Amino acid sequence: MDNVFDMKDFIGTSQGDKAHMLGKFLYFSLSSLLIDREALKKLCSRFRSLSEADRRSVMSFMEFLIEENHLKE
Repeated sequence: MDNVFDMKDFIGTSQGDKAHMLGKFLYFSLSSLLIDREALKKLCSRFRSLSEADRRSVMSFMEFLIEENHLKE
């Protein structure tokens, strides 16, 4: 990993909540990845209600999608 940088060079605030700055940075940087809390609860509930075999199938499919996505990059 050769691209190391200091976040102080990229983020500046005149008055800031230093304790929560990383969370705010991630929130605004990853906003396209956020999911509504109620939707996440519903998804988790449905996943837990699956049989063990169905869970394995879902996880295998997710791993396949991740691998396919990485191959395209």
